[in-house]
This record gives sequence, C-alpha cells and structure tokens, in this order.
Amino acid sequence: MDSNSKQVEAMRAFNFLEGCWRGEKLSPEQDEGAVIGVAIDECRYAFGERVFTISGRGFDVTGEVLEIDNFGVFSFDVDRGEYTLTSHVNGNVGKGHVEVLSEKCIRVFPRGKDGPVRITMLGQGNLNWHETIEQRSMTSGNKPPEIVWIPSFEIKFKAIPTS
Repeated sequence: MDSNSKQVEAMRAFNFLEGCWRGEKLSPEQDEGAVIGVAIDECRYAFGERVFTISGRGFDVTGEVLEIDNFGVFSFDVDRGEYTLTSHVNGNVGKGHVEVLSEKCIRVFPRGKDGPVRITMLGQGNLNWHETIEQRSMTSGNKPPEIVWIPSFEIKFKAIPTS
C-alpha cells in the first residue's frame, strides 16, 4: 500500500465525526448537567480524505454571544504512525498529540498560560457524539506532585439533518 493509501486508511478512524453537529455545553460540577452554552461543529474530510477538519463555534446559552471560534486539522504521519492535530482557537495556534481508538479520539495540546487541555471525543452511533474538555493541573501537598485532569465542561452533540 502506498503512502497516500495508508494515510486515507488511517483517517477513516474519524468517520464517526463526519457531518454537521449542534451540541449543548454542559456544566461538569455546579448545577451538574445545566446547559451553559451551545456549539455548532462541521467535520469534513479534505485533500482526497488525507486530512480531517473540524470547524466549530461555541456560544453562550442564549446563542448570541460568540465564546469560542476554532478550526482544527487532524492528520496522520505515515512514517511515524502518529496522528496529530493543528488547532486554531480564538487566535491561538497549538499542535498536539492525538490518540485514536474505535469511535474515540483523545487529543492533548497546549493552551497558552493556562496549560494543556485534553479533549475526549466519543462516538455514540451515527447521530450523536460526546466531547469532554479537561484542564491539566498538578496536585500539591506532602506527596510528589501528580498530574490530574479537572473537567471544564462537556458537550453532547446531535447530528444536524442535511437536505
């Protein structure tokens, strides 16, 4: 199999995300499950299915105030056998590691002075997927510090029908 074919084959792991999606942004702790915003994502293949793009916008609960504007490109390096994501969020650019499992994608990338963020995307059939966003933190105290991931919010996406 040539390099392009290997790349296309590897990118099929993102099939569960392809389409247009609307999601409710949910609070992880206070008022657990309370809707605190909305998100619209469009996920598509590009360049002969050799890369996968996500274009998304996040709004406040009214749907009128833009809070997050992002664009990401997932790619697969055939020689290294690794997925990466180059992400553009609210004017910041980051490149991070991506782990892809069956209908699941975990990406970790830097986010300025606030430290890295981890996003887990989990497919739930062809009509839904779930995204959890966590902020990295370090424990403190008498023990050696450990990395912990603290939930920031989650988004439950549903497919937007196309005609």
